[in-house]
Amino acid sequence: MSLRCPRCGGPVRPSLDRLECEECEWSKELRSRPRKDTRLKWMKEYARRFLREEFDDCGVSEVIVRGPRGKGAGYLAATVYVDDHHKAIGKDGSRVKEVEEKLETLADELGVPPVRITVHPSSALGRR
Repeated sequence: MSLRCPRCGGPVRPSLDRLECEECEWSKELRSRPRKDTRLKWMKEYARRFLREEFDDCGVSEVIVRGPRGKGAGYLAATVYVDDHHKAIGKDGSRVKEVEEKLETLADELGVPPVRITVHPSSALGRR
């Protein structure tokens, strides 16, 4: 299931018992708790879109969300490639920490590992 609203096409925020559109009044009650792999897929898709919106003022080139790696991995790894990586990181990494905290709330609700964010300049995109 995609995290797009069937009514308005807007972004949908997942939780364990319902899906809710962030732009209109649409919501859907879930009959049962989604499987862990479904919740991880939702978290990755939501994080990808959320990070693109959060760092939009820095010129986002690409957002990659991976993980968790191996058994018992403690986090999902997000790499954000932006034109102005100093602005995206913030003073002493404060902006990245703020965004991680926002995503951690959803991760706790879904029972999945939190997202750890790494920011790179867009120029590094071709070198990976």
